[in-house]
Amino acid sequence: MSDWRNWQLPDWNERLLVHFFGRRPGEDAPVVALLTTPEELARVAGDVTADPSEVRDRFLARLREAIGPNRSLFDDAANYQHWPKPPPPDRVPRFVSHLIFSCIAASESSEELASEGSYLLRLRELAGGTLPDYTLQWLPRLWANLAAWLAANARQFRALRLPDPGGYTRIGYSVKLAFPDRRDQRVLSEVLGRAGLQGHEPPVAKVIALVAASRGQFRQAFQQAFDDFRSGFANGAHEAREIHEHRFWSAVRDAALRGRGAAVDGEGEHSSLYQLLCEEQDDRLHLFLVTDEAIAEGRLRTTELPVTFDRWRYAVIENKEAADAPEGAYATARDVLTGRIAIPRLSSHVAQGLVPLVEGVHGCLELAGPEQLEQSRTVLAREERAKALITHFGKGRARSNPSVYRGWVELRGLELRRLSTESLEETTLVGCWQLYDSVVRPAARLQGGVRADDGWLGFREILPHITVSGASEIVMIGGDGRRETLRKDEEGVWQLPVRDLEGEFQFEISLEASGTIGLSARFNRVVAGQDVRLPDQLDAWILEGLGGTTTLAGAAPLRVTPSSVRAPTVDLTFHLGPVVGEFLDGPEHAAWSVSRFAGKSMGARCRPDLAEASGIARVPDISARRRWRQLLFNCRPDPSDEGFNSARSRIRQRVVSTKLPTAEGIAPSTQTAAPRNLAVAVEVDRLLAIAAARAGGRTGIPFWEWSNHVERVMGLSRERMRALTRSWAEAGILDVAFYARWRHRSVFLRSPTLVGFRTEKGFAATILGFLLPTTRRGVQLAARQVGVELEERAHVTTLAPAIITMRCSRQAQLEAISKSAGIPLRWLELETVRYAEQCRHDGLGPAPQNYDERTRWARWSLGPGLDASGISFTHCVRAGCPDYWHVEDGDRSVWSFDLNTARLWGLAMLRQKPLAEADGAHLMAEQAFLPLPMARCLAIINGTAPGVGGDGRYRYPCASAALSRSISSVLESIFDPQRLHRHAQVMMG
Repeated sequence: MSDWRNWQLPDWNERLLVHFFGRRPGEDAPVVALLTTPEELARVAGDVTADPSEVRDRFLARLREAIGPNRSLFDDAANYQHWPKPPPPDRVPRFVSHLIFSCIAASESSEELASEGSYLLRLRELAGGTLPDYTLQWLPRLWANLAAWLAANARQFRALRLPDPGGYTRIGYSVKLAFPDRRDQRVLSEVLGRAGLQGHEPPVAKVIALVAASRGQFRQAFQQAFDDFRSGFANGAHEAREIHEHRFWSAVRDAALRGRGAAVDGEGEHSSLYQLLCEEQDDRLHLFLVTDEAIAEGRLRTTELPVTFDRWRYAVIENKEAADAPEGAYATARDVLTGRIAIPRLSSHVAQGLVPLVEGVHGCLELAGPEQLEQSRTVLAREERAKALITHFGKGRARSNPSVYRGWVELRGLELRRLSTESLEETTLVGCWQLYDSVVRPAARLQGGVRADDGWLGFREILPHITVSGASEIVMIGGDGRRETLRKDEEGVWQLPVRDLEGEFQFEISLEASGTIGLSARFNRVVAGQDVRLPDQLDAWILEGLGGTTTLAGAAPLRVTPSSVRAPTVDLTFHLGPVVGEFLDGPEHAAWSVSRFAGKSMGARCRPDLAEASGIARVPDISARRRWRQLLFNCRPDPSDEGFNSARSRIRQRVVSTKLPTAEGIAPSTQTAAPRNLAVAVEVDRLLAIAAARAGGRTGIPFWEWSNHVERVMGLSRERMRALTRSWAEAGILDVAFYARWRHRSVFLRSPTLVGFRTEKGFAATILGFLLPTTRRGVQLAARQVGVELEERAHVTTLAPAIITMRCSRQAQLEAISKSAGIPLRWLELETVRYAEQCRHDGLGPAPQNYDERTRWARWSLGPGLDASGISFTHCVRAGCPDYWHVEDGDRSVWSFDLNTARLWGLAMLRQKPLAEADGAHLMAEQAFLPLPMARCLAIINGTAPGVGGDGRYRYPCASAALSRSISSVLESIFDPQRLHRHAQVMMG
């Protein structure tokens, strides 16, 4: 609830500025009139329960208190540093409250403003004190300064079009802008409401007829404005700026589009804006009702959405039992379509039988605004309207599909536009007012794309496009003055040039009728923010665990304190045999080992006896001998091997001898080194920047949007897109989670975390999470300052970011890096069986009920050729709830919200191995992926992301054969069909 009763004058000033002049969707036209009634001030306060008269009185009292007894109204308004010039663009004008105050005086003056004196009388009465006559000359200057300041901040605020002051040179702006007064506004709302014209741009001819018929109910000032507008319209000025921006039409739009004086289903007026959003499920449109502000009283109330859709943060549900069910928001939208719930703007479209939809900035379809009608290609229409809509707007390409709403159909491929009254009166579209000719000011918008900091991300793959009605040409002008004409595609959308953009750009839009309008945009190629927005309720988001599902609040594979268990070190290691030039695959029969990390080599003895015997023979290959000697004699000693230096010195002369006998039968090793770094694809950084921009601006990225970004930027098929997403998730860069109370899947980027673990030689750490270049440089600097060596690894796939891993001798060094770089330090949990303890749903209990769609899957494993006829694998779907999978084999059954977990159970029932070993140090995802926590554990130890290798197989690097055997053992113990037998027996007992 708004705290407006405690607002001081600066609070009022800022809120009045945003309310009357802030840019909002569908309200880009200049401000030509200011409705300053008590009801409008109550909207400014944002309190649906407030008494408008109390709000008005509190505002006036705050202004009088701030002025004080020793200063007049306009003395105080002009009391700022840069007077008489406008305030600088970065300083909010402190006199907005004073100007709105002057408009209140005009709207509350006597029946007819007979003279300047009658206005001043009311102004002095409201001000509660003296108003020196000489200060009135400052009033027009204050208005001009506000207009100049708004123009300098045009990206955030609408322009102010100052009217002709007429004979009132000092008070004319206030008097003319304060239009209409409270009484006329209410009458106008009632007239439009009775005619069913609220909720869209009303047809101008109909409005003129209605106002003319009710002329006697309006005051003289309103009648004069109406006559002036009607005269201009009759003289053919349909497209002229004077008609688009006429104060009479501004009042009409205000009353129609914002529903002035209209109640929400009899519950009173709300300050919230309502919107219908649309999700497509199984090729059908499913609407849900949202709003921008919380509602707690009346028939309707709100619940927070699982993710925000731009400004829309709340789902609207009925205030009754079980209203928190996930179907609530869908049910409310359905009730709006059936007429059971009336919300003026939305219900007007329902009454007309036409709900046009356009793509919103959030990516979902939403109800089109009046200026977006011609951009709508998808609509819901009543069945009786469908044929006429296809006839007039289909152009042979429209198609009709059944709808999930009784009496409605889905139409796609229409090209809507406004038609004359004569064209519609003899059709079934009569009374569909949004299709009638009206005074609609062309509005240009950037749609699609990705917002980034103070502009748009300028990558060519995800540039926004421009939508505008009635444009004949659009010219893009860069900061260097270069002009470039844009291309319009077959859908009527203006496309930006397919190249990376950076900097400020202006767009000159020539209209087919006459005149031009402008649009500006800034494009960035760098994302500065590393912060991501996470949902408030982490426990409400379902995530894969080990043997079941956990939530975003789960910690595995991380812990707060270091584990006593030591992990193997995975570095570039060479194992040297006693024969000069001999390279071995492992340490068992090696004399020496030389490990490379961060460009430095460190040597140790594997077997001292073989080290002492080195140099008794040599291999025939000269290059192998040279490399063997360089590795051994150019490395620094491992501090843990105190005898290394002396042992190396004793054999030096022997191994460089050219008289050594040649050893026969020594085959060259196929594994002389750990994997080398791959060149990460340049598109990876672009995709990461796009994801970071989206994650910083909204809570979660819808999975379908993430998929589109991957396909556009990386050029991957849908199957490879899924593999890339899995790779990034297993590398700890992102989470893919399902909302527990909504059928919604989102991608959440993970903030960077420094994950440490013990090794045989000290400590190691890997950064889990996404890293932007600025943060990456900060980590590198912090490591150098404390003497920690690090390297960036990309050993398996070119389609995942390189991961930073580091080595050090002391825990304190990792703590110092964490503090300096601002990245939290956590520790790796190496007892992997504990990951299963964090699961919330192990799938062993009763499965969720009342799911209305169940589909048997014959193909559910990753790999082909699996004979799965022995089990039943069922996909279960319910609107408003997350999907789950049910696996049965006779009397054994298990279910899971996670597909990979269900796969692993199914494979266990079939006694099939999900993974295969390869090359002694890799695991291959054959029929299923590793459980997510275990995969992340491997990524931390190996310091590199898993993924699809050059051979097209999904690989997990593994430090050793022993580690891969340990992983297989854990999987067998968790996914043990005998657990299901025991559970079934307990249930039957």
